[in-house]
This record gives sequence, C-alpha cells and structure tokens, in this order.
Amino acid sequence: RLRDRGGNLAFAGANAGYWRVRLAETANGPGRRIVCYKSAGLDPRKAAKDTTARWRDDPHPQPENEVVGMLYDAFPAKGNMRITDPDFFLFEGTGVREGQTLLNLVGDESDRYYPREDTPRPIQLPAVSPVTCRGNQTWSTMSYYTTQSGAGVFATGTMNWTRTLPRTDGSTGDKSAKDFVFQVTQNLMREMAEGPMARRNPARDDSQRVQLPAHNTSGAA
Repeated sequence: RLRDRGGNLAFAGANAGYWRVRLAETANGPGRRIVCYKSAGLDPRKAAKDTTARWRDDPHPQPENEVVGMLYDAFPAKGNMRITDPDFFLFEGTGVREGQTLLNLVGDESDRYYPREDTPRPIQLPAVSPVTCRGNQTWSTMSYYTTQSGAGVFATGTMNWTRTLPRTDGSTGDKSAKDFVFQVTQNLMREMAEGPMARRNPARDDSQRVQLPAHNTSGAA
C-alpha cells in the first residue's frame, strides 16, 4: 500500500518476505507470539490467508518478487558483484565501469530476478553477478523498478551489502567494495528523501537483454 501511494522502498539485504508468519494472542495480550509452521500441511489453520507457508506457495501465494522485484534464490551464495550498467543513477560518484567486479560482495544469501509475469515493470538490473551455491552456479541481481504511483523500489540482492556497510576504512575485506557500498547507500538515502524516485529517475527496463540460465524457482537453493 505504501508503494502504491508513491512511497519508495529499499531492500539492503536479501531473503526479504520469504516466510509468512502470523501474530497470536498470549496471556500478555494480542499479537505477542510469532507463529510460523513453515508448512501449509503442518499448520492447523488450513487454507487461510495467514497459513504459514512461504509467501510464494499455496494456499494464497503472494511471492516476494511482487514487492521486492526478485525472488530469494541461494544460500550459501558466494561471489563477486559484477557491474552491468555503470550509468545507473545510484552509482553516481562511485567511478565503477561496465564489467567491473567488486570482491566478495555477494553472499551469504542472494536474490535473483526471474522473467515472471508477476514481476513489476519497468525493471532495471544494474548488476548481474555469477555466484556459486553448493557447487552449482546461479546469479545474483541488483534491481530497481518504478511504478505509476511514482515509487521507486531498489534491492541489492545480497546479504553482504549490510555487512560491508559499517566499515569503509579498508581495514578488512576489499576497500573498493566498501567504498562502493557506502557511496551507493548515501545516494539512495538522498534520493529517497527527495520523494517518489520515479519522478526523477524512472527505471529503464533492460531485463530483456539479461540472459540468465534457467533455475528452479520453486525454492531457494
């Protein structure tokens, strides 16, 4: 509802909106207990909108890509972030180049764009990164889509984004990755504070040119 009223959203990690939960009453009052059976078959509340399966599953699927723009894809994921669109507006001031890689920025969980009808469009993929998960290759994507309400929705597609952000002095990990994360996050906060991002920076849909190998979308790796 916030997005559809023009409110921007940002997902600075991965694996958002995977499990549906509900709040139950306790002796201390309503909504004090989190309930999640992680299985529609095990949950005694059957065929209800709050049956605690994954959001993407029956009995009332509302897959996370409808809001995030991507599906949770892999754990444990490990890889370098690869820049595909250095002119993306949130990359301003980073100096990144097309094809540049940022070491170890993807992991330990990652999200991925899929060309599904329920994925919002236009959607832009400024970073498309090959990663490995349990010996298999998949892809982590960064995404940005905009809506008719004016909202912009940005997702990093990697849990390591927030792990990289607190330290930018280069004392641990790769300094270029840390500087990149810090600058992009600053740009994001500034742009979101200005109001609906689509008014100034509508997404340029480039999803058709991104050819990703087929992968099982029924569940995370």
